[in-house]
Amino acid sequence: MKIKVCPVCLSPRIRRSSSFDGWLIPVTYVCEECGYRGPVYLEIEVDEEGG
Repeated sequence: MKIKVCPVCLSPRIRRSSSFDGWLIPVTYVCEECGYRGPVYLEIEVDEEGG
């Protein structure tokens, strides 16, 4: 399973900034931990068993 993480602090608490992202406007991600805001995120693979 792959999860999205912040490219700055590696927190998994990253989300799209708006429900309109990718539809009306370019996709922008926001990190709830460090405040990062931008179009880039990292994807990491985790075990299905919890880590």
